[in-house]
Order: sequence, then C-alpha cells, then structure tokens
Amino acid sequence: MRYVSYEQLGNHPNIIVDGSGNSSTVLVLSHWPHSGTPPELKADTSTEIVKKFLASDCRGDYEAKTQIVSNNHFDEDGLMSVWAMLNPEKAQQFHDKLIGVATAGDFSRVLDPEYAKIVFAINGLAPSIDGDKYSGLLPKVEDLLTNISNYEKLWRNDCQRLESDLKLIDSGAVKITEHPQTDLVIIESPQPIDQMAICSRTDRLRVLTISGEGFYQLQYRYESWVQVVSRVVLPRIDLYPLTDRLREIEEAQGDWRHDDTADITPSMQFVDFEGNPAPSSIPREIIIAEVIRFFEREQENASLQWSPYDDAEKAACAIIYEHSEPPITQPLYNLESPKKRNED
Repeated sequence: MRYVSYEQLGNHPNIIVDGSGNSSTVLVLSHWPHSGTPPELKADTSTEIVKKFLASDCRGDYEAKTQIVSNNHFDEDGLMSVWAMLNPEKAQQFHDKLIGVATAGDFSRVLDPEYAKIVFAINGLAPSIDGDKYSGLLPKVEDLLTNISNYEKLWRNDCQRLESDLKLIDSGAVKITEHPQTDLVIIESPQPIDQMAICSRTDRLRVLTISGEGFYQLQYRYESWVQVVSRVVLPRIDLYPLTDRLREIEEAQGDWRHDDTADITPSMQFVDFEGNPAPSSIPREIIIAEVIRFFEREQENASLQWSPYDDAEKAACAIIYEHSEPPITQPLYNLESPKKRNED
C-alpha cells in the first residue's frame, strides 16, 4: 500500500481510513457516523478497524482493487490507521500501542502514560510541518512508538499538567458524581481540569464541569459522535430546551449558548456578550438539578435525539458488544511508575 493525500486522489480507486470517502473510494475503514464500514470490521477506533481489516479474509480482494490509502483529515487515530495500513507486519508488533495512541488522541482516554506522551509529541510536531501532515509524520511514527523519550521537550509540559490534574482528582479535591442511567457525570473542581484527566477517570459521555464558582460547561464527549462497539451509547439529546430553561432563570449579563447536536463535541455554557465563558448567577445546586432533570425527562424524546447509527448499524454494533470482552475499568491512567506496578 502507499499513501496519497486526499486532495491528490483524483479518480484513483482508494481505501479511506478514519474519515469519509470520495466517489472513487472502494472501502472505508472508519468509526465515523454512517461510514459504510463492513459490520464485521467495526471497532471503537479506526486504528482497531484497520487492524481487523489486515487480519480479515476480505483484505486481498480490496488490495487487488487498489494500493492507495488516504484520509480526509489529520489526527492521531488517522495517523496510526494510515501507518498500520502501510506497515501491516510492524502494526502487529505495535498492536496495543497503536490502539492506545488512537484512544488517547480521539477519546482523551489514556490507558498508559506513554500513549499520552506520543499524542503530545504528535501535537507538537504537526504545526511545524508545511503541507500534508501525513507525508511529514508517517516516517516518524515508528520512532515515536519506540523512542518517545527522544521527544521529551515536546511532551514534558503537557504531561506535567496532566499528571497534576490527575493528582488533584485522586486527592479528592475534585468531586466526581456519576449518574449511570443517563450517562452523566458531574465534575466539581476548584480549577479547570484537563480533558484527558477527566476522560481518564470516568467513562460517562455527558460531562457537566463546574470550575470554581459560576463557570459551568455541559459537553457531549467524542465517543457519542462515532460508532463504538465496546458499550451501548445513548443518543445525544438536543440541548436547546435546557438552554432556554437556564435563560429563564439567569440574572447575570450574558447568554446561555449551545452547539449543534451533530457537532463533534457540542457543549453548552454561559458566555458574555463577546462569546467568552463567563460566571453564571445560577447556584451550582440548581444547575446540577436542572441538568439531571433534563436528561431524565427528555431521554426518550425521539424528536430531540441524534445518533451516529442507523438501525442496521446499531444492530451490528450491539452484536459485537454482546460478544466482546468486558471494557477496561477505571482508573485508566495509573500515576505509579511501571517499576512500582511490577513490584506490587
């Protein structure tokens, strides 16, 4: 296989990983909504979908049609997916690491500190590349996977911030309250917390974050935008009725705003007249109660629901879920060193 940038595909038959195809695409290997990925290949990350494809009986048929792989956007899951397609034997060697990097990059769920370092290093390298980022970073992937210590200047500060936030959570200074029936978690913190720290301490996909006094943000995590098979994902609920309700009781100068439900990670928060996050006058106990009641009341309201699955895709993912191993439980990111974990 060889990589060709999306803009240069033209009419050449191609395989697209982690994104959406064009008129000449013969196969899409992606967890994106309605991607058309064969049901038997579905997985949480596109990288794992690629790994399934490389081990599948259908691989030869598609590789006979095309030797071109591409993607319509750049991110860590896409980079690991393309690299695996180009290096199928090495991809087997780095199986867990590839999926771990993709998971940390896409879902902000860190299964091992090394995976976070690789993501931070990729984020540090990408802005310095002129032109196509895949062409610039694909030659560096194996070195990133095997010699991440060589890139310390790119990940040190981010890792220190992440570990500081994880320690704050684990100390009890951050209160985490889960409501599994509505897939909601409430994070109450004295200061803003890194998204990776939150997602590495809870699997709930609806996140109400309270930072300090009066700063509230309700967000749908990325996992609820893509097709995952390791769990049952509730449909997203349009936030406009909740936004309207909070506007009714808000007394501060500003406005409650929400993103479109089909956005990748839509959120709702109170902002000033310039659109910047601002403190709300509504007490936290009222915000918490309103958010909980909203999801309990509207969860079954089909007119407000959005989902990345059609009926057939939902059924296919449910079958995979029923026959899969139980998902990893928290804590995901262990702050202890590998040496100490081995001694225990």
